[in-house]
Amino acid sequence: MGLLEALGEMVHGARDAGASFLVKRAVGHWLEPYGRMLSLSIDSKNARIRVELLPKGEKEPIAIDIEEYQLTTVAGAEFIVIKKATASREWIDALVKDFLIGRTIPLPEKYGHVIRSML
Repeated sequence: MGLLEALGEMVHGARDAGASFLVKRAVGHWLEPYGRMLSLSIDSKNARIRVELLPKGEKEPIAIDIEEYQLTTVAGAEFIVIKKATASREWIDALVKDFLIGRTIPLPEKYGHVIRSML
């Protein structure tokens, strides 16, 4: 890997870290009734997102891997569509497939355009 490629990867990684921070901040409150988001990492180059959650009443975290997503804009509002995802627990994986795949999820207005520009 050459110097320019290494610098490009470094910049890309920093941008993904910034987007991860914003997304975690933007959607973390949605999960509060169910548990706590432990981590969120974004790999925009490969359109992947990994979320680790600790559900209320549980001792072990759950991982959800979004393996393919698409960002869209409709009437000035920003959305994410989850195309492919899996979860670390079988019953959560079934819920993800039934209720998350193909769903158009609005990004918070406050962060939507910033997140889109970073990804």
